[in-house]
Amino acid sequence: MARYDWDKLKKEFILGEYESVREFAAQKGIKYNGYFAAKTRGWTDEKRALQEQKQSKIIERVIEKQIEQEVNWNITHLNLWGEFLNILRQALENPKNLMTKDGRISAYILEKFANVMEKIQKGQRLALGLDEQQQAAQDELITRLQEIVGALNDDCIQH
Repeated sequence: MARYDWDKLKKEFILGEYESVREFAAQKGIKYNGYFAAKTRGWTDEKRALQEQKQSKIIERVIEKQIEQEVNWNITHLNLWGEFLNILRQALENPKNLMTKDGRISAYILEKFANVMEKIQKGQRLALGLDEQQQAAQDELITRLQEIVGALNDDCIQH
């Protein structure tokens, strides 16, 4: 009877691409008998447990990578929305950008600025993943800006 290094064989089976200990025995040229079955008892369960553990770790790492990618996208979005906000701020620093030719505040231009501001805020909220309560407060600010624009449309404010 041949002597085998059962620890080495077990490791080879568990880490290998064998479907069963019977297949493993056949590929290794080992006679599958009662002695072999007794020595390999539990190997299939250990192999299955290791594969499940491996699959679980793969899923965890994939999820971590997906989260990292989404965070990077959100940071990029926040940076871009911040740049848009800076452009808007610079445009608003010069009051002439809001005036008509006759020196009055242009409701149309102010409305366009308010629309851009609304889009910037929505983009930032999406990138930050803010909840509905925070969004509601910012939506209220947009509503107030739109009311101001409406008042300007009614020519209530002149410069």
